[in-house]
Amino acid sequence: MTCPHCHKKITSNEVFCHHCGHQLREVVEYNESEEKGMSQSRLLGILGLIFFVVPFVTFVISGIGLKKAKETHDDKAQDLNSWAIAMAFVACAIYAIVLLAIFH
Repeated sequence: MTCPHCHKKITSNEVFCHHCGHQLREVVEYNESEEKGMSQSRLLGILGLIFFVVPFVTFVISGIGLKKAKETHDDKAQDLNSWAIAMAFVACAIYAIVLLAIFH
């Protein structure tokens, strides 16, 4: 390979010509703090999805359990499933308050 500026022979993996200093290709700087920020963002996104999905899964499962408990007249199961649904509502309310505080 030859330098397009001074036409001297250079190796193909060089960024600058060692004869004339001409830049042969763009220098890409590695920014560790950006990568760390991106990995933290990914982690927060995953946690957000988990905490967003869990209450809704609880609604569905507890709703099914509550229906079956009513069919079998199991008072303890009805109470347990009712509490689970109530806790899922509380969790959703807390999430909403936190999101409003963060993004307001």
